[in-house]
Parts: sequence; C-alpha cells; structure tokens
Amino acid sequence: MISIFRDEKGIIEDEFKKDEWIIYMDIYKNLEFIVKHQKRELLDIQIDDRLLKNVCGKSKKVVYASASGNMLYSYENNETNKKFILAVAVELFDHNSIEEVFEKTSSIALSKGP
Repeated sequence: MISIFRDEKGIIEDEFKKDEWIIYMDIYKNLEFIVKHQKRELLDIQIDDRLLKNVCGKSKKVVYASASGNMLYSYENNETNKKFILAVAVELFDHNSIEEVFEKTSSIALSKGP
C-alpha cells in the first residue's frame, strides 16, 4: 500500500493516526529500517480491507483497463477504454495486480477472488 500512495502520504498518515489503525503507524514510522533489513513479515503484511477502502476512497488515483480487459495501466493509452477510480478498482481486481500497476505502470488484470 505504501508504494501505491507514496505521492499521497497525507492520506495514509491521516488513516494511521486513527486508533483502529495505530499498529500500522508504528510500521510506517520505522519503514526505512524495515526496508533496509528486509523484514518480509512486515513488508508483506496484509492490510485490513476497511483500511484499504478508506485510503482508496480518498485517493485521486485511477486505473485504466485495456479494451480486452486483460491488462491494467496506471496511465491512459491507445489500448485502454475503461477508467476506474481506485476505490472501485480494488473491489474488482486482485490487490497484487493493482500494486504492480503503480510499481511497473502495467499489470495483468486478475479479477478479485471470492
């Protein structure tokens, strides 16, 4: 989640200040140390769905889908014909696909599992 919202840090920080998410604030404050020491158990932690929805609902980010529906992009291009606000995209697509979109600009569009 941090990689997706690195340019919208205020949204994350505001959510992490809430009592229900304070555990994530400790991780966030120590992120440099955690990354440096490759603490995978913390780097790969599954974020609570409500937290993710809260953050995505405040984000201005969008995801673009190809006409075939097989690819997602972080930018509009000749292959895309659908645009989803992030709050909708996280309901439709696998979270790893969305994370990859913002890390690598594109991803295979995997539907969200049951």
